[in-house]
Amino acid sequence: MVNLPKALALSACLVLLGLALGPSAAWAQDAAAPHLVSAHLTADLPDGDADIQVRVQYEVALAETTRTIPLRGLAFFGTTPRALAAFADTVALPLHWEAPDGPLLAGEIPLLPRLRRAGAFVFTLEYMLPRPPEARAFDVSIPVLFVDWLPVEAPQDFFVAEVTLPATYSLVEAFPTVLNQEIADDERQRYLFSLQVLPSLVRLRGYVGQAPLLTTARAIDLGVLAVLLLVAFVSWRHFRRLRPSSTNP
Repeated sequence: MVNLPKALALSACLVLLGLALGPSAAWAQDAAAPHLVSAHLTADLPDGDADIQVRVQYEVALAETTRTIPLRGLAFFGTTPRALAAFADTVALPLHWEAPDGPLLAGEIPLLPRLRRAGAFVFTLEYMLPRPPEARAFDVSIPVLFVDWLPVEAPQDFFVAEVTLPATYSLVEAFPTVLNQEIADDERQRYLFSLQVLPSLVRLRGYVGQAPLLTTARAIDLGVLAVLLLVAFVSWRHFRRLRPSSTNP
């Protein structure tokens, strides 16, 4: 069973930055304006050094005047998506992507004339990510290329991430941290996470093979527990000294 700690300091800082820059920092006020409805990310980490395959299916609501779908993203730790493509069903969509400006990524999908109508529109972004060098431990950050529109509402499954790993991998930390489902067989293991906002990355940390008994997450948990026990002990000693001693008559 994967162990997902409650506090991931570095990941939390990065995610807070992403949420501040991303479309989920506030909610759209006008439901008639183009807005984001939901996002479903799937990522497949193959065994070995092959690239990571990422697909993000978006549902958006278009307005009559919508001509393009703006896209944004953040390149974490120098991980820049490549081989980008966009599809609506099986039809390829034009995709204009700008050269990266530092960690900021930007592009757009010009809508074909026959697609320029108000209402729901579902499309998929596909891209590849370079795999970190093979090592005993892995730390994978998957940038989430997002539609730069505000959502009107955010249900519990507003964002769903479905990650597939080789069966020999041990996942010990992840963001999002809300694990909905874990499915494993002899060859692959699949994890489903959900979040009520759209993050800028999905982060996975673990080990190739069996995870060691003392991981970073477990060390942090043990450290927090030790501090709490120490505080409780000091408080008990303090109140014990303040308690008036009883005397026999």
